[in-house]
Amino acid sequence: MKCKKHYQKQGGVDLICFTAPCLMGAIESAYELRDCVDIYIGSEELSGYGHWFDTIENICEEIDDNPDITNNELSEFIIQSLWDKTSWQPSLTMSAVKTSMMEPLISSLDTLASDLITYYNESYDLFWEVYAEVQGFGNGFCVDVYDLVNKCSVADFHPSIIEDFVEVRDCFSDCIIDECHGDYSGAYGLTIYVPDLLSYYYASHYGDSAYGLDFSQNTNWGEFVSLYFQEIIEYGVDQYQTETTTGMVLCYKYKWTQSFIPTKEDLIKLKLKLYRFGDITSDLKVSVRSEKEGYDLTTISIPYDSVPKDVWEWVEFDFPDIVLITGETYYILLSTDGGDNTENAYSFAGSNDPDSYLDGDIWLYYTSSESWKMWDPPIDACFKTFFEGSGLNPPVIEGPSSGESGICYDYSFVYNDPDNLDVSYFIDWGDGKVEEWTGPHQSGIKTTFSHVWNEKGSYVINAKAKNSDDIETGWSTLEITMPKNKLHGYFLFQRFLQNHSHLYKILMQTL
Repeated sequence: MKCKKHYQKQGGVDLICFTAPCLMGAIESAYELRDCVDIYIGSEELSGYGHWFDTIENICEEIDDNPDITNNELSEFIIQSLWDKTSWQPSLTMSAVKTSMMEPLISSLDTLASDLITYYNESYDLFWEVYAEVQGFGNGFCVDVYDLVNKCSVADFHPSIIEDFVEVRDCFSDCIIDECHGDYSGAYGLTIYVPDLLSYYYASHYGDSAYGLDFSQNTNWGEFVSLYFQEIIEYGVDQYQTETTTGMVLCYKYKWTQSFIPTKEDLIKLKLKLYRFGDITSDLKVSVRSEKEGYDLTTISIPYDSVPKDVWEWVEFDFPDIVLITGETYYILLSTDGGDNTENAYSFAGSNDPDSYLDGDIWLYYTSSESWKMWDPPIDACFKTFFEGSGLNPPVIEGPSSGESGICYDYSFVYNDPDNLDVSYFIDWGDGKVEEWTGPHQSGIKTTFSHVWNEKGSYVINAKAKNSDDIETGWSTLEITMPKNKLHGYFLFQRFLQNHSHLYKILMQTL
């Protein structure tokens, strides 16, 4: 924000290049500077001073030889020069963004986010299925915008969402002047915040007005991410199988049960992927047992019209909570008193991939023979079991994202407990060293810790908080880079200018 205010005060700049900070090829960052920077150059992954050091002289000579060069032409020259001069091509990603062309892209992303919210029930699983194949950066913190929408555009989303993906893809190319990437085949120039669902890298402050991020304030992207993380933040998902390749019919003639092995003691609800067809009107009953022939540990019945018609969707069964024994086998039992197996019945989704869920199987009960039989070939139902989540957002980490090995750096951690209870922090510095539940500290007050990384490389700080009631948050992260160069980029650049003093005025004229 200080950078933005400074550029606005100076009337803006033609071109800005981020030489040291990593992950600056983010759409959120480029959009933040749209009104004060014409061309924005940053890296989707690692930047590093080394990529730039051998390029500065070329850039200055080009400006000297071609004083009428346009901003676009200069940015193309910079990208090409970086690619030609770096000795680390496999790790290089760099792009030049025309900020004045971003508004259509931002608008299309806003529409996409709104439709992903509207069609949440039918899009949730498919989105995360495609997400797994998308080019990610920052250890699961963000993904390439173009790669995301391009791969989603050929998936089986609602037609409105497909149109949105295509529109984002079309607008994207207008923003990118030039880009280069090494081994990142899915890198096209800009990332966007969509953290890995299972990484707990969810940043609750992303959409907060106090955080001041223009992109999240001017679009529904923050709301979309929050909704798609809701199950992880508000509850914990223990056992699940979400792949859909087949379906099973449920009527009075059959009972079905899916076995599972919990890793959490409490079971508060579950979800099944279901629909009804024909004119079935009998209730659908779901129970949990420790034995197929045993008694119900918990049960709930829902009316037929609570189940969607003709299209599989996730249906929630919020039964009375129970306590399970972790590592033991339990059974989800589905039954109904009506329907038939041809025209009026329920259907629940599943997968015939034997590796889709390894800790359970589907069993079928024939009412006529009063016997259970394991389904062959094996099938697993689409299901999710939930335990009581903390509902607590992770702490915020603040501190430098790059530095030099062997030097001590300070990082602050802050967590606002909803009950204003004292908190402790668990910090994993990414180099094998941890701070294990240091505290107690006052809620909402920044706590500073110092750390030294002794080896050059990239690290990820992982931190979570725990209040005095022993309720833990999820993880928050911050990526740190200790570049291979021993000297800071500023001093390298300063040394270069000392040897090429005639170029100083040229550089100043371009800024």
